[in-house]
Amino acid sequence: MKHKLQKQKLSVWEKRAYGAGDMGSNLFWGLIPFTAIFYTDYFGISAIATGAMILLARIPAAFLAIPIGIFADRTKTKYGHFRPWILYGALPLALFAFLAHLTPGFTDTEKLVYAYTTYFLFLLMYLVVNVPYEAFLGVISADPNERTNLSAYKMIFAQLGLLLVGVFVLPAAEQSSFSNGVLYAAILGFILLIVCFFFTRERVKPVKEENNKLSEDLRDLIKNKPCIMLFIAGFMLTCFYMIHDLMIPYYAKYYVVNQLEISGQVFGFDVSWQRFTIVLIVIDALITIAAIMIVKTWLVSRFEKKNIWIACFVFASIFSALFYFIPGDNLSMVMLFQALFTLSIGSAGFLMFSMYADVVDNSEVNTERRATGLIYSSATMSHNLGAAFALGIPLLLLGVAGYEANQNMDEDMQQQLRLIFALLPILFAIIAIIALKFYNLDDDTIKKNAETLSEVKETNTNAASAIREKMNEQGVTIEQLAQQVNCDRSKLNKLLRNGNFDPVLLLKISMALETDFFAYYSDGLRHIAEKQDDTI
Repeated sequence: MKHKLQKQKLSVWEKRAYGAGDMGSNLFWGLIPFTAIFYTDYFGISAIATGAMILLARIPAAFLAIPIGIFADRTKTKYGHFRPWILYGALPLALFAFLAHLTPGFTDTEKLVYAYTTYFLFLLMYLVVNVPYEAFLGVISADPNERTNLSAYKMIFAQLGLLLVGVFVLPAAEQSSFSNGVLYAAILGFILLIVCFFFTRERVKPVKEENNKLSEDLRDLIKNKPCIMLFIAGFMLTCFYMIHDLMIPYYAKYYVVNQLEISGQVFGFDVSWQRFTIVLIVIDALITIAAIMIVKTWLVSRFEKKNIWIACFVFASIFSALFYFIPGDNLSMVMLFQALFTLSIGSAGFLMFSMYADVVDNSEVNTERRATGLIYSSATMSHNLGAAFALGIPLLLLGVAGYEANQNMDEDMQQQLRLIFALLPILFAIIAIIALKFYNLDDDTIKKNAETLSEVKETNTNAASAIREKMNEQGVTIEQLAQQVNCDRSKLNKLLRNGNFDPVLLLKISMALETDFFAYYSDGLRHIAEKQDDTI
């Protein structure tokens, strides 16, 4: 008989609280596209030095995502595995975000040392908070549809965070006002992360309550084909859209406006490059929200998520290429294609993170171990590696082409700028599409995995009830049973409450109480215990 998947519905308030976490996180992540123009045009570091700094700081930081995910998986507190990281990491993250965008009056060499140090610490604390936050999506509900809905909330609130960053920092005309804008963003980001911690909770427990071996978790990750394909696609997605986002301020300042004061009009109003950049960011945020709602409401239920993602890349690449041919003085056309580009690619992040939750379930079914933090840390790692290349390479290319901050560009330099902004991202889209073609989790497999895990957990709970009844019948105390099966009393008591049995321990209990508690397992799940029987 087919097992019916147990639903774990979340309240609208909890969904909003989880979304507030990503809004807070993106008040920090949203600073990243402005980091380049901050260091080159405000702090006075050359484009080549800034590009090298971003690469040298971000690549090592990105690799730290994996150990953070491993430690998060092994964190056991009354708050769960992942929520404590959000609580204790929020304040240091806010502090280092502000310090990384402070502009002390140092010499050129001192500026570089200060920028490298504070920027790396900012990135490190972002990972300390964000890796567990992303993994939290995999344990807040066991229902794949509920996780997909939650991913939509997450991405919508993320866009609001990105929008606020632009409002806080872009009106700045000098270093001090830019730093003040970052301070406001950091304070609000801290508050939102704390809201996320207090008004959400973790629900999904592993099928087996055990200490996973790190070597086995890493081996499983390397062999996890869907995870590897998502890693590649996620890396390319970050490169694709972040090159576009990074270059927006440069594109607005040196191509659309191409002078330091007032130059263009939108709806009859004169605008500076800062204001026009805000206009493009507002378009990006609002259209992204619309794109997510369209995909979530009408497309996810009708098409495979990976096919929707591929279509996103195709259409966004077409609109990105057309940016190259738009005249700089045609502001209406620039805004139109910004909207079309964002409408095409805006839902891709929502699709990706919901697909990672599916990969976590698939991995647990195939390996009998749940490594939520480790798998989501690979997503964060790809995200941050992509950001390193998306931010560093364009700046290096601009520097080699002869970029000089706060100086009008000639036609040749403008052409280099348009090539990077419009055409370079397409290369990454092509590679992403190839990777997604090899992603092999379809909707039927996803549904079957969720039902299997639900059945295992329900079976464990039924077995726990039967054990307690047999103990009462035989007059066996928890202390006596713990001694017979060589298990800590508190651990055994906890397992009898939540039912998350290691099948090896369940076999020992069956022998001690002379009762086959595996009778509560369906035939399709009994192999979990039988495979480990030989190890005793």
